[in-house]
Amino acid sequence: NQSSDQGTLFLGNEKELSTPEHMVDWAIINEVRSFVDIWRKLPNSNQWQVSPATARLLKHWRHHNFSSIRPFFCQLEAIETLIWLTEVAPSFAAGKRLVAHLLDVNKKENPGLVRVALKLATGTGKTMVMAMIIAWQTRFDGRSQEG
Repeated sequence: NQSSDQGTLFLGNEKELSTPEHMVDWAIINEVRSFVDIWRKLPNSNQWQVSPATARLLKHWRHHNFSSIRPFFCQLEAIETLIWLTEVAPSFAAGKRLVAHLLDVNKKENPGLVRVALKLATGTGKTMVMAMIIAWQTRFDGRSQEG
């Protein structure tokens, strides 16, 4: 359910591994997802605000005539979210705010270790997403236009 009224999710359990201060803020997640959805629908790759290497990968993953199984939508959504947060969000105010929020939360939870988590259900192909991330990170270094 992608409803904007998802509220919050408390991951409590008997060992108290998750406390109220570790609640998931669905408003932030839904805001990111809505920006990624708008960005994904841009028809012209020149509007994507990504490196040429990233644009080529996105075109391949989205439109290639695969001889076997195509990437699932959730796999594309996962890599698109990482790409959007890394390459697109820092270019405008709302995106900068979201990235700053994620960095602030991360700093509180994981001092000295920046990380982004993706949640995918069992059987959705997390290994494929990892391969897509590796391919993207191999081509994109964040400094050059050619990645």
